[in-house]
Formats: sequence, structure tokens, C-alpha cells
Amino acid sequence: MKRNLLFISRYPEIIDEFQGILEEKQIETEIAQNGTDAMELLKQKEYQILVTDLNLDGYNGDKIISYVNQVFPNTICMLYTNSISAVQLGFYLNKRDVFRVFLRPVNFRQEFMQALEEAYELYDLKKHDRDSRQERLKQLEDNRKAIAEIEGSDGLERLNEVRQAVLGKKGELTAVLKGMKDVAPEDRPKVGQWVNDTRSAIETILEEKMKKLEADALKKRYEAEKIDVTMPAVKHEKGNLHPVTQVRNQLIDIFASMGFEVYEGTEIETDYYNFTALNTPQDHPARDMQDTFYLSPEFLLRTQTSAGQIHVMEAKKPPIKIISPGKVFRSDDDATHSPMFTQMEGLVVDKGITLCDLKGMLDELVKKIFGKETTTRLRPSYFPFTEPSVEVDVSCFQCGGCGCKLCKGTGWIEVLGAGVVNNKVLEGCGIDTNEYSGFAFGIGIERIAMLKYGINNIKLLFESDMRVLKQIDD
Repeated sequence: MKRNLLFISRYPEIIDEFQGILEEKQIETEIAQNGTDAMELLKQKEYQILVTDLNLDGYNGDKIISYVNQVFPNTICMLYTNSISAVQLGFYLNKRDVFRVFLRPVNFRQEFMQALEEAYELYDLKKHDRDSRQERLKQLEDNRKAIAEIEGSDGLERLNEVRQAVLGKKGELTAVLKGMKDVAPEDRPKVGQWVNDTRSAIETILEEKMKKLEADALKKRYEAEKIDVTMPAVKHEKGNLHPVTQVRNQLIDIFASMGFEVYEGTEIETDYYNFTALNTPQDHPARDMQDTFYLSPEFLLRTQTSAGQIHVMEAKKPPIKIISPGKVFRSDDDATHSPMFTQMEGLVVDKGITLCDLKGMLDELVKKIFGKETTTRLRPSYFPFTEPSVEVDVSCFQCGGCGCKLCKGTGWIEVLGAGVVNNKVLEGCGIDTNEYSGFAFGIGIERIAMLKYGINNIKLLFESDMRVLKQIDD
């Protein structure tokens, strides 16, 4: 775009000086020597730059600048003068109607040339803003884009996005209103009226569209929430605990009612706590690799929760009354044995404890587990950590002792092993055997669950077969 400029001065020598500068810059220049001629030129065309003196015949420089700012808001006005008071200078600069004020002759030529470059850059920026604003107006007015987007909104969320894009703080109409100061005075009423009419029309369409979308959303909600009372109710299946967990909890409740505390040991034990401290000799079959899962010569997966008894007796002085439930591991696998199963060990240490105390406690236990008519009997056995040792049988709760398939015709079912704690075990834990004695017992929880619920294969307890597990819920 070719550059142009209107220069106004009543002094020929100043005109000559300015013309030399402007020709050097190849700027198309119009010259006026008084205010009247300048006004005639301004009525014919818009100039990019206006340079004027204050004192002119006809219209003075101040009136010309005021006119240009009203009619041509993009034109850049500059003022030069031989003398001006500080008050006047501050007035022009504060008004911001004048881009630059020059005081001749101090560095006039260099300062003026630099100011020209800056003025043209400012003009280009203002014109770009004006063109962008006019383009936005044209888009809103001609294409009716906003209305089309409103009509095309398929939901309340999308409709709100359109509202913000057009009417929000950073919306199209708001941007036009913010730029009203740069609109030509004669166009401002027209543009303002158009903006107000457009806003009103868009708000009306938005309101109608919102009501329609809300009605559609409500209709869809009613459809989704509609209940057919003739349809059968949806059944929610009730879950239950695993049979082993149920029996474990029942046993803990029974022993807790007798005053027992619960101790849970670690599943990885040392050879000492698992065997040596329980008076198990080095040549005992349980120590063989084929019967025990060794992690190293020193560490292994515990084969019994009896190791917990040693930890308790080392840490606590009698009286002691604890049960120790948990998983144990043995290299054994058939219909009634599993490489991993759950055991509950019990220990009582106090003054005057005998086998009679063990028998009385076991009688109470089996009545609560298998029924009030159930009784116990003790058979001699051997365990290295008890002396004497016994196998505990219960009367068959299925046939009442008459003999059946469950008890193999004997009328009795073996359920656990027990005995009086060996003095060597007590002494190894620092307990005086002249003052204290005790009894211990070990219960296989899976075995109790199989007997109680009629499960004939221990593997059914580990296969998570819902056909089996759903039948058991005590």
C-alpha cells in the first residue's frame, strides 16, 4: 500500500525542509498552507499521516486534529511548533489525540524521520484491527453463523459453548462492542443498533433451543427410568464366606468364649522353631526334603502352626492360653490332603494343668461344632512335642455312633491330635516344669469343614466351584 501524508504549514521555508525529507522517504505528500485548504483536502480523502502546525489561518491546528480524530480514527496526527508551553505540551500528550509533538529545531530532522516510521507502523496496526473487526461483523451479519450453530446444537453442553462463543466475555459480539471506539462516529449508531438487535435475536433463539433440548432430555430420562411393574424383579445374589473361613471364624469365636487369645505367626519359619524347639529329632521323617518345603538349609515354609507356641512361650510368662490359626505347607497331595491347608494350634500353660483339662475343653468344643450329642474319646498316640500324646475322636454325628459310611462303620471319627506339652519343650522356653504344665492341640480346619459340610474331596475347597460354595452358608 502506497504511503501518503498531509502536511500543513504557513511557512514556505518549513515546507521546503519537510518536502526534502518526504521525497527522500518516497511518501506521496499533499501540502496546505492554511487551515481552510487543509479542511477541503480532508473532506476529499483519508490520509494516513497528518503533520500540522498549531498556528494556521482559517482553522487552527488544534481544530484540524480534532476533526481528523473524529472522522478518520485511523489517521496518525503529529504536531510541530517553534514554541509551546509545558502546560500545552502536557495537554496534547495526555489527550492522546496527537502521536508526537516536535519542537524545532532540536534534532528535528532525525527525530521526525524516526517518528514517521513509527507512525506508519501504528497506522498499519490500527487498520488491521479495523479490517478484522469489520470481517467479524460481516461474518455475523451475512452468514448468520451463530444462529446456525445454535440450531445445530445436539445437547445443552454444546449449546452453552455456542452461547459463550457469541455472547460471552470473549465472544464475537463483545469483541465488536469493545471496538466501538475505533468505529467512525457516523457509523457508531448503526453498528450499535445492529449489535443490540443481533444480541436480542440470538438470546431469543438460544432460549427456545434450550427449552426444546431440556424437554428432549427429560423425555429421554423418563424413558430410561421407566419401570415395568409386570416384569419379575432382578435378583441380587447374596454372597457368603468360604467354608474354610466360616469354620475358622466359628472356632475362633468358640475359643475366645473360653478365654483364649489369638496369635498369628509367620508362614516362613526357621528350622529351629519349626522342629528343634518342638523336640523333633534330626532323623524325624518330617525333616526330610520330600515332606517339607525348604527355602534354604535354615528357612522353610512352616509345616505346623505349633511354631507359634514357641514364640509365645519365649515372649510371655505363664499363664498362657492362646490359639494360633494360619496356613501350613507339606509335601502331601491326595483326596484328603493338600500341599497347603489351614491349621489351628492351641496351647494352655498354667499351674496344675492335666489331660483332664484337655478332655473337658475338647468336649465343649465338639458339642458347639458338631452338636450337643457329640462326645469325644482319646486314643494313645505319639508326637515329639507332647507326652503323653493322644488322637482325639468324636462320636459320629451322622449315625449317632451306630456305624455308617462316614465313620466307616466304627461309630467314631478322628478329628485332631493333642497331648500334654513335653517338659523338654517347656524347659527350652525357660518355663519351670516343677511349677507349670500345659496341654496343646492341633486342628486341621479343612478337615473340620469337610466333616461338617459333607465334602468328600479336599480339592473342592480350593477350586472355587460356585456350585459347591453356594451350598454352604452358616
